[in-house]
Amino acid sequence: MRGVLTSCETEAPVGPKGPPGAPPTETPRREWTDASVAEECACLETQRDEAAVRGDDAEVRRIEARLRLLGCRIAPRGLRGAPASAAQGAYYLATGIWPILHMRSFERVTGPKTDRWLVSTVGVLVSVIGGTLLAAARRDRETREIELLATGSAIGLAVVETVTAVRRRIAPIYLADAALQGVLAAARLVRRARRRRP
Repeated sequence: MRGVLTSCETEAPVGPKGPPGAPPTETPRREWTDASVAEECACLETQRDEAAVRGDDAEVRRIEARLRLLGCRIAPRGLRGAPASAAQGAYYLATGIWPILHMRSFERVTGPKTDRWLVSTVGVLVSVIGGTLLAAARRDRETREIELLATGSAIGLAVVETVTAVRRRIAPIYLADAALQGVLAAARLVRRARRRRP
């Protein structure tokens, strides 16, 4: 590891600066320890996430090359930077496409439906949201728009399902889904709050 320099590394010169016109003082090579390598890996991973959000694939590849050079462990893209989007997207895609593929089994679990076309419409929309979140997770690009879509969808579904189930217009099973939507939304809000901490 010795002698590997990256954009995350900062090294201070030895001793005070010389007089004007004097040659620059030498900068010592960094002595790599397990702790310093771990710190460097974390710094590069942060830069990698930022580059992925910007859509700068070339920069992502360059940073990943540095991570490999340092021996850092690189998780598969799409599972590292946006695990929340991957989980939420898979759930939305599965539950959204369910009534479209097999309405009878869907009704056996959630109760009979009067307007099946409306159920199918909601299923299509939820499936599209799920597919979008999965695509973002796969490309490791969780932008603010993706975060807003995921959080807003979870909050919206939780509120609608809770209110409608309490009024006994839909089966109580929807309260379980509303609770899960609340967990998804809360997890994202907590994550966002942590990122804003100095």
